[in-house]
Amino acid sequence: MQRTILGTVTMIALAVVVVRAKDPTQTVVNQKLFEPTYRAAKTLQGATTTGLTHAKYSELLQALATELSIVKDQRPAGEQNIKLLALFEETLGHYEAAGIFWKAKLDGPTRGATRAVKGIPIYFEKQKSDDAKLKLAERYELPITKANAGGVLTSKLEYRSIPDDSPQRVWTRAGETLGKATDLYYGR
Repeated sequence: MQRTILGTVTMIALAVVVVRAKDPTQTVVNQKLFEPTYRAAKTLQGATTTGLTHAKYSELLQALATELSIVKDQRPAGEQNIKLLALFEETLGHYEAAGIFWKAKLDGPTRGATRAVKGIPIYFEKQKSDDAKLKLAERYELPITKANAGGVLTSKLEYRSIPDDSPQRVWTRAGETLGKATDLYYGR
């Protein structure tokens, strides 16, 4: 009787192993599916550490978005694949946010009373209907400075700005998320 119970337990354990072996998507990432997305994300990350233009950044961002879209079209199955997809989507979101802040820095005032704005301008009182950058900065918990633009005509024009290194701060966040994706991609 003891052999029968032991034999039954062994058979059940083997059946579980066989079932898992038949459906590896539950425990293993489909690296072939995610490889182009992984490469695009790592290329973008590498470029942010070595220096690049905003135009090149936009190009690399688009490449990552495209690869991610292709993966989503294939509707990956399995818990690990779905987790990895979510991590890559989050990574893309961070890089997009950093791009918004970088573009705001490039588009910042260069003349007039508002050139005294310190940091990256993200909100002006006259643009109350457009506070998306302000909300994004709050989401990333970036330090927001509130001040007046100065000058005789604009002394009452209130604005908000974030530090000049805000894109790099968000890139750090993207790197942390990409690190989690990398660990999952390699099964660590």
